[in-house]
Amino acid sequence: MRKLGVLPSGWLGTIVSDDAADPRPFLVPGVRVRFDPVSRKAVRDARAACAAVLQEAEGDFQEASDALTREMVRHGIAEWEGVGDVEGEIAPVNAETIALFIADTDLCEAAEAVYVQPWLLRDTEKNGSAASSLGTSGAETAVSDTATTPANGAKTVDASPTPKAKPKKRGKAASTSPAS
Repeated sequence: MRKLGVLPSGWLGTIVSDDAADPRPFLVPGVRVRFDPVSRKAVRDARAACAAVLQEAEGDFQEASDALTREMVRHGIAEWEGVGDVEGEIAPVNAETIALFIADTDLCEAAEAVYVQPWLLRDTEKNGSAASSLGTSGAETAVSDTATTPANGAKTVDASPTPKAKPKKRGKAASTSPAS
């Protein structure tokens, strides 16, 4: 059992259980955590925590990232097994024990790896305003070896507009009936 408050020498996890009767993965050895799906409130609170850190310490992206992770994990934990208090009793899931869970570096980093980072990847992939690596946005990567003149012997095409043809004037229509 992992004891909260003691520094350590849907179920998500990175360590697959070898118990055929209970194949749920472990977050860390002996600890299983069930996370709720990421909610809109969790995202708003996590982004607000991130923004608050950046307002206080401009450019401290590591601390901002940590604040985002703490909020996501705080909102996401629904249930756990193998987590106990300093006396070794099973710890209930509540605000105080979740804060202790997050303060445990191993548990928080494991939760970040299996819960927060996959969500961040999905969120980044659906961001249609991100700079395109194909160069279709204003923030494409400059390429220094782009040709500015045609290669020797290359055929070039004049791209100037061609004048429009004037429509022919119609005169009297000729009779198409056979002459008799």
